[in-house]
Amino acid sequence: MEKQLTKEKLVEARTVEPGIKKDDDVKRREIEKASLNTVITDFNQFFNFLNLNGSWYRWVSGDYQISKVDSIGETMCKYLSMFCEENGISQDSFMSINHMITVSHRGVYYLFRTLNGNCDYAAVSIAELRPKARIIPWTTLSSFIQRKFEEI
Repeated sequence: MEKQLTKEKLVEARTVEPGIKKDDDVKRREIEKASLNTVITDFNQFFNFLNLNGSWYRWVSGDYQISKVDSIGETMCKYLSMFCEENGISQDSFMSINHMITVSHRGVYYLFRTLNGNCDYAAVSIAELRPKARIIPWTTLSSFIQRKFEEI
């Protein structure tokens, strides 16, 4: 009797699991789409924050309150990494150009940099002069983000 109950539970678990996995995937896509929408509609908030503070760093560890600016910064860094990967902009070698990408927005240069040798961008700062790192216009990056938003 106990073995039969166990078999029934296994069969039930197998039939329920795909539904749960599907729900998680739908939720993940909804969250990703909401994050992208925030970048698309409110990106000026992030750039205004940088203009006032000079830099933004992703906190890899430690407790901090996630704000809209942090959410936009996280998403921008993630999609800039995707943009570089899809367009063959390498980050593998030690040269500084591979650890730093510049996004130009309204005549201001924003350096997106990797930290601690990681591949993901984690810090953004304003460049005083035109940097030697590769420059990507904000319009190009925002078009890429818009396309990814529509694909979800």
